[in-house]
Amino acid sequence: MNNEVVIENCFVQYECPLKWDGLAKTNDKDDKIRFCDKCKENVYRVASTDELKKTKALGKKCVMFEIADLPNLVLTGNINQNQNRRVLMGNVI
Repeated sequence: MNNEVVIENCFVQYECPLKWDGLAKTNDKDDKIRFCDKCKENVYRVASTDELKKTKALGKKCVMFEIADLPNLVLTGNINQNQNRRVLMGNVI
């Protein structure tokens, strides 16, 4: 049985080279929203595939997640699937 989670029409348009800790904190009490001074966009930290789906459905494009939190997620787009990384931050359309 395949445990992959594929989010339809979820395409990583741009993989951001910036780090979460380098983004400006907002007044979000849970620290799940930070502001990118370079792109002038909010970045939303998601911790599950459900959160990613909801964030995408609300039209919020810039997300960050820990790879370990979404181990079976399959994304397509301009990302290196084989790159050994813990975090992916980018623009998801």
